[in-house]
Amino acid sequence: MKTKYIIIALALFIAPAVTAQDYFAKLRYYFGDNSPIVQKQNTLKIHNTFTNPETGEKEGELTIYKFALPEADVSYTDSVKVLYEAISQAMDNGKFTNRIIYTLWSITGNKDRLYTGYRIYHNKSEFTLVGTEADNCYTVGLINEDDTKFRTTYTIEWSEVQDGGVTGRLITTYAPIKPQIESPTVVPPSEPKNDNKMWMRKLFFYLDKLKDGESLYLSGLYSLAKECDMLDHDDLRDT
Repeated sequence: MKTKYIIIALALFIAPAVTAQDYFAKLRYYFGDNSPIVQKQNTLKIHNTFTNPETGEKEGELTIYKFALPEADVSYTDSVKVLYEAISQAMDNGKFTNRIIYTLWSITGNKDRLYTGYRIYHNKSEFTLVGTEADNCYTVGLINEDDTKFRTTYTIEWSEVQDGGVTGRLITTYAPIKPQIESPTVVPPSEPKNDNKMWMRKLFFYLDKLKDGESLYLSGLYSLAKECDMLDHDDLRDT
C-alpha cells in the first residue's frame, strides 16, 4: 500500500500546471456517485436536502457514503488523502487564493486531538460530527462560487480493520458559511491503553451529545457504563 501511496503522490505533485479547478474537480469526483469508493457494492448512502419552506431555496444538504473496502482497494482512501495534502500544499505555496478555502482540517497523526471531533453543519442549525471514532479524518471546505454565503465541505474518515481493509465514511455537506465549524469543548484525557481507545472515544462522543441536549444518547451511555469492568484501576481513574 505504501508503494501505491508514493505513486499517487508523485502523480499529483509533478503534474504540469495543476490549477485550483483541477484539485476541486478531483474532490467532486471522489465524493460523487462515480467515485471508485462509492461504486463498491458495500457502500451505504444517506442523503438529506433542506429547503426554506417560504422560498423553496436550498439551505443545506448532507450526503454520507459508508464504505468497507478490502485490502486490495485501500489505495482509494490514499488517493483522497494525497489530494487533501496537495490542496493544503498548493494553498501554502500561493497557487490559489485562500478565500476559496473555507477550512482545511485533519485529525490523522495528531495525538493531541485523538478524542476531539469537529461539528460540520449541513444546514443553519444541524451538524454531523466527524473525527470521533475514526483513526484518519480529513476535511476540505470550499466557498461556493455562485453564492459566497454558502460553502461545501468534503470529509473522508476511515479506520483499518483486522483483515487489512478499511471502513469509513465519505461526507459532503452544503450549508451557510455561518455558523462556522466548531470544535466540541471536550478535553482529551491522558493517553489510554490501546485496547480501550474505542471505549474512550465513544464515552466522549456520548457526553458531547448530551451536552447539546440530545437525550436519545442516554441509552448508549448507559450501555457503555456497563462495560466499565473491561477497564483497570488506572483507566477508571483517568475517566
